Amino acid sequence: MTEGDEMLMKAHPQRMHVDAIVAADGSGEYRTITEAVNAAPSYSNRRYVIYVKKGVYRENIDMKRKKTNIMFVGDGIGKTVVTGDRNFMQGSTTFRTATVGESHIYN
Repeated sequence: MTEGDEMLMKAHPQRMHVDAIVAADGSGEYRTITEAVNAAPSYSNRRYVIYVKKGVYRENIDMKRKKTNIMFVGDGIGKTVVTGDRNFMQGSTTFRTATVGESHIYN
């Protein structure tokens, strides 16, 4: 981890530069994490920070290959909760059941 990334991890979201704000209650730029990811620049060379405000987000987020350097920051354990409902019994592969997953596999 770079020194800059470490500083980002230690900073509170309200005291750091964020590129997009997600809030389930509508007080942010986006209501879902997926919307914010889709709006992020493709093939970004710099870190793109998405701040996800406290709330429960029921979605499976598929990270496309072209969406690079994205970082999610929330309000903390138990405050910002991301949960999905894909499961093997409904026909999804184990890989596709991840709440946040990249859409490709590195060898």
